[in-house]
Amino acid sequence: MKRCVRCILPESYPNISFDSDGVCNVCHSFEQRWGKYNWDKKREEFESIVAKAKSKNRRYDCLVPVSG
Repeated sequence: MKRCVRCILPESYPNISFDSDGVCNVCHSFEQRWGKYNWDKKREEFESIVAKAKSKNRRYDCLVPVSG
């Protein structure tokens, strides 16, 4: 079974296509949308939020990520 060389999505994934280098259209779409995104800045913001939460010294210290 053919798979994307970057994300390993299989050729059975709906509406997938591959370029001549074996990279899928899903990876290309991700690059177009998020390629210039400042991930370092977002990491710093996230670490700041976590540090603020930890500084409260509360009983619970669990992080529950939610998407949607």
